[in-house]
Amino acid sequence: MKSIQNIWDKTVETLSGSLSETVMKLWIKTVYPLKYENDYFILVVENTIQQSIIISKYKDIIEDVLSSIVGFDMKISVVLDKKIYENIKKHSEN
Repeated sequence: MKSIQNIWDKTVETLSGSLSETVMKLWIKTVYPLKYENDYFILVVENTIQQSIIISKYKDIIEDVLSSIVGFDMKISVVLDKKIYENIKKHSEN
């Protein structure tokens, strides 16, 4: 199976064909994959606003795209953890 980062990168690439550049920049490209567990793809965000927007507006489309990439039903869980977020962000920029 592909790494979670590879799966997320493909998801973001696919979503960019359906969502506006503004949505991608503000909400999607600022999300980081944390782990995969029990058919859940765990995403980490920096703040409660982002968490709320992702869950309320983009959860279904993200789950649909993820499911098509991995070949089985996937759900997402969006967690808020500023420390983990900053750590992942720092490592992804290198």
